[in-house]
Amino acid sequence: MKSMCRVALFFILACICEPAFGARPLTVNDTASLDWQQWQVEIGIGYRQDLGSEHFDFPFALTYGLVPGLEIGAGFGGQIDERAETENKTIREIGLGDLMLGTKLELVSEHGWLPAQALSPLVKIPTADAEKGLGSGEIDYDLTWIASKVIGKKANAHINVGYTWVGDPPSEDLRDIFHYGLAVDYQLVETLQLEGEVFAQKDGATVWQYNVGLRWDTADDMMFDMALGSTFSGEGPHFTATMGLTWVFGFESR
Repeated sequence: MKSMCRVALFFILACICEPAFGARPLTVNDTASLDWQQWQVEIGIGYRQDLGSEHFDFPFALTYGLVPGLEIGAGFGGQIDERAETENKTIREIGLGDLMLGTKLELVSEHGWLPAQALSPLVKIPTADAEKGLGSGEIDYDLTWIASKVIGKKANAHINVGYTWVGDPPSEDLRDIFHYGLAVDYQLVETLQLEGEVFAQKDGATVWQYNVGLRWDTADDMMFDMALGSTFSGEGPHFTATMGLTWVFGFESR
């Protein structure tokens, strides 16, 4: 009952959020970058439940179309982590998340059988409190290759393959991560898109997860999204949920 109340609270808070990062609400990204001099603001809320723990994220991201085919962005936010230390003791930690600095560069446009392709480097700056268990306290680097392909008139497929060089804190033995995934989106109606993905990460053992969600294009370049997911192979979250808003805008030169 306690967990269900928190899930309900998550959905209530998500609905009152203002206009979160990447190809919301999925983990797999697409190749499209923002138009030149366009801005994108993303705000959302995420929930993750695992054996003996619950975690909320409150991400905020700002992205800018620097030049045609190249965008830069930063992601930040807060988090709440609650985990059972013993049968009768639960620890709750509240704090900031890590700062993410990234970019996406379009390499090749789609042509015939050749999919559109892009590269996305990312750096994680350790702003989360490692002593509270909210982060590793180390810098991570990631490089992801992205491919997107139109399928028929209403669907698109996206593939990601990437590698994360994980900073190794003195007290832990962390491994680098090889990650990959496939996502498909389908236009149900003009303003509503159905999305699904399967993705995996390997840092010794391989964990497979999935997400299914919707993206609703409301009006004035604002999109509302939500997704639910879980782990179907390996040791990962039992349940995940996310909801958020994305707003794209630009300033006219005078």
